[in-house]
Amino acid sequence: RRDSNQNQFTQELQLLGSALDERLRYTTGLYYFEEEGDEINPQSFVIPTCLALSEPGCAALGTSLYLSQPFFGYEIDNRSWSVYGEISYTPIPDLDLAFGYRYTRDEKRTTLTNTLDGTLQTVNDSNTWSNFNPSLTVSYRINDSINTYAKVATGYRSGGYNARATRTVDFLAPFDEENIVSYELGWKSDLADNTLRLNGAMYHMRYSDQQVAQFAAGTGGGASIISNAGKSVTTGLELEATWLPTTGLMLMASYGYIDQSFKSFETGVVDPVSGFPLGFNADISDTASEIRYSPRHSGALIAEYEMSPTAYGQLVLRLDATYTGAITFHPQYDLYDRADDYALVNARVTLADVPAGNNGRFSFALWGKNLNNKEHRDFGIDFSSLGYAINSYGQMRSYGVDVVYQFNR
Repeated sequence: RRDSNQNQFTQELQLLGSALDERLRYTTGLYYFEEEGDEINPQSFVIPTCLALSEPGCAALGTSLYLSQPFFGYEIDNRSWSVYGEISYTPIPDLDLAFGYRYTRDEKRTTLTNTLDGTLQTVNDSNTWSNFNPSLTVSYRINDSINTYAKVATGYRSGGYNARATRTVDFLAPFDEENIVSYELGWKSDLADNTLRLNGAMYHMRYSDQQVAQFAAGTGGGASIISNAGKSVTTGLELEATWLPTTGLMLMASYGYIDQSFKSFETGVVDPVSGFPLGFNADISDTASEIRYSPRHSGALIAEYEMSPTAYGQLVLRLDATYTGAITFHPQYDLYDRADDYALVNARVTLADVPAGNNGRFSFALWGKNLNNKEHRDFGIDFSSLGYAINSYGQMRSYGVDVVYQFNR
């Protein structure tokens, strides 16, 4: 079972203004957040007996060993406050300079009661993290149709505790804060009498002490442990286009590219098949995923046509296709937590604004999703050394009808 309680309180104060004939604009604020929570969540599960015994030629093949966790619970008491703001200045027409800043301080206290290292015990710890994050953005309007920008920014994610740890060492070693420096160049444009919109962005991000989730098994059960992997670099490109070639017809296209790589992976890597550690000196190029959480390539095509309104409503036709490249759901390669690339096709026919009594309106829609009936994995967890995996899959081909009635009081 799982019994959970959570209470939060947050408060924010802002001051906004302008000066120098509105060429100088500023925003500053104070932010406060606190949360208290507790959870009781005993675990019980089974594993293959031969895996537990680790015996060659195990005679107990085909049987399972029952493991039980009599108690598991934790409490958290967290506080966070920050000072932030942005100052924007226009020294000459069409040129804007913006400087942003944020100072954050996080205080966290956690108590864990669990079977840690074979005995039921209660441990607690507390820590504080703080960081100052500046940013600078320069934007320039080439003309009324094209705007360009360049930005450099820093980011921070506070450290914390693994409140669901099953080993004392995992709990009493809080993960450190994560830091990032990002660079971005981009443009936004409305061309051809506002019938063509072209937007794009290129970015480069450098992480240090990057926080990643790793599965850990202990006598108190299994848990997902956050740890600091080290350093990684991400470079990407985003493009999107919207075209209105004729009245009522809209065509859209988008494309994304992401290249990710770890420069260090200090948590140690595991064998993708067995799940057992390979040691801290293993080659990370074969085990640390470069498509974690995000596919290398993705894209979408959309066509939508709105017919002229009539006394019986307006007919809207829409067809879209999306492509998602291969992806892993964890930072390390595990055999069964990867989804291969796939494309989905969807369609929708809508009759909108159908008049009804008392100034009401009906909307009728017939839709189909995943019309190409593509099997695709949404998420997966490979429990590696425990010997099993769990996966969830997206819905196969489906059809439906929507009927919506809107009325005015």
